[in-house]
Order: sequence, then C-alpha cells, then structure tokens
Amino acid sequence: MKEFEEKSVKFIVRSKENRKFEEVESYLTSQGSERWDDWRVLKDSKVKLYTGIPVQNKRGNVHHREEKVETDFRLVVIRNEKTKKEFWFLTNEFELSSKEIADYYRKRWDIEVFFRFLKQELNLSHLVSLNKNGIEVMVYMTMIASML
Repeated sequence: MKEFEEKSVKFIVRSKENRKFEEVESYLTSQGSERWDDWRVLKDSKVKLYTGIPVQNKRGNVHHREEKVETDFRLVVIRNEKTKKEFWFLTNEFELSSKEIADYYRKRWDIEVFFRFLKQELNLSHLVSLNKNGIEVMVYMTMIASML
C-alpha cells in the first residue's frame, strides 16, 4: 500500500479488524455517523498503520518487529445493522465520501463474482489472446454459446 501511495495509485482494500493503527484525524461529524439503507459508518479517520518488519534472532528464528508507516491512509469502518457484520476498508483516497468508498468496494466485488462465473460456470479459464479485442471476442463467444 505504501508503494501504491508513492506511485499515486488509488486503491480501496479490505482490512482485518485487528489491524493496529494510530488515529491522526477523524472525519466523522459531531452530529453522529453517516447512515444509508442498513449501513452505518462507525469510523472514518486518517490513520498511520503499523507493519511487521521480519527480524532474525541469533538462533535463526524469525520474529516481526512492529514499525509505524509514516504514510497516511484512510480507515473507514461500516456495519450492517441487520447482520451486525463490520467491514474495514483502507484507502489512500481522501476526497470520496465513506458511502462512495463502500460502494466502490461492492462494485469491485461484483466484478470478481462475474469473472468467477465466467471461469467456473462457462469454462472460460484460458484466454487465447491477451489484447483487449481478443479478450472481448472470447467473453462474447463464451456468453453467446452458454445462452444457446
């Protein structure tokens, strides 16, 4: 993620709930958290993350030393009020709202499910061509053949 930030590549990823971080600034207003549909924002903050640096001791065992990354990231935590399930998102995009971040991740997941469908159900596991036109032709041919 640090390399992506250095190269100005925008990303949104899911994080583990036990990820260690230090909060720099909170973006939540004092009026309460943002809500939409069944979702509620629990945390929306600028954070500094901790990472583990592998260190080998004298006996040859590898341990991880905790080190804080100086790059700022944004942590958005949302919860579904019906299922009580929490999702933690890390991003380097500070201009989007927390709803947009959650929506972008959901759209990314829909794309992954679609490609899994193509590979498993329609048996499109090997691409004959790697250019854009060749891939489009393969996807269209596979979908037409499956509908027939």
